[in-house]
Amino acid sequence: GNLSSTQKELLGKTYASNDGMLALINDLLDITKIEEGKYLSKLSMAQLDQIGAAVAETHAQEASRQGIKLEFQKPSEPFPQVLVDIEKIKLAIQSLVENAIHYTPSGGGVTVSFFSDTKEVGISVADTGIGIPAEEQGRIFEQFFRATNTKKLGTMGTGLGLYLAKNIVEAHGGRIWFVSQEHKGSDFRIALPLSQKHLS
Repeated sequence: GNLSSTQKELLGKTYASNDGMLALINDLLDITKIEEGKYLSKLSMAQLDQIGAAVAETHAQEASRQGIKLEFQKPSEPFPQVLVDIEKIKLAIQSLVENAIHYTPSGGGVTVSFFSDTKEVGISVADTGIGIPAEEQGRIFEQFFRATNTKKLGTMGTGLGLYLAKNIVEAHGGRIWFVSQEHKGSDFRIALPLSQKHLS
């Protein structure tokens, strides 16, 4: 039969809790694979901008629902291909985009852009969100760590997304870093080497 507003609210909370639990289980399984050195499995040549475009497209509706402008800036020239595990790199980029959307208030923006030189290609996910407190920035890639200002928002999170992203990127011989200022936003960047001799 028809559900009351109280029943709908309860089911909604149960659904969100279930989603959170599934995310945590999947993240823990990924951590186990990382620690066993079995994380990268299907390596192939791909273009980082195309992977980033797929992630941005997947999250466009979510950003719109939250009143956030998600801007995708396509590189002006074709990107060189790099050897990657496409699904794993997609997970790393997805973590950055999801965080940017979750921690940016309505009316703000998230910009996905790209950069390259003779040694590496990279992606930037910049937002106008809440930023990361300066005293907590050194811990941002730790397992289960969530900044105090994100907890105050009441958003769901396992504290494993950035830890996994860092391990994925470094397994590809790449690097991940960020610049952030509380109340003004963050810019997370991933760079992958064009000559990849360090894949684990």
